[in-house]
Amino acid sequence: MSRIKELRKVVGDELRKSITDAEKLEGAYAHLYGVSLAATVIAEKRGENSELASMSAMLHDIAAYVSGTYDDHAHLGCQYRSRFRHADYGGRMQCII
Repeated sequence: MSRIKELRKVVGDELRKSITDAEKLEGAYAHLYGVSLAATVIAEKRGENSELASMSAMLHDIAAYVSGTYDDHAHLGCQYRSRFRHADYGGRMQCII
């Protein structure tokens, strides 16, 4: 399984635990996947690592959906990087915000 697919599973598990309303869950998926796609396109156009951009973008709002508030959500989202470990980035994703 690719790293992005693994991350999508982690994100999906967190969303399903936190959001019980089907419409809100669908909206959360649409937002996170849309932001991830936009980050991928921007990174590719700039010659940057599109995989890292995609994964970071997918994590940027996860804390807001889990906690129900956007207060400091980007920094809190960094906590989720430790749940997704891989060797290419030193054993865990770096918080790049």
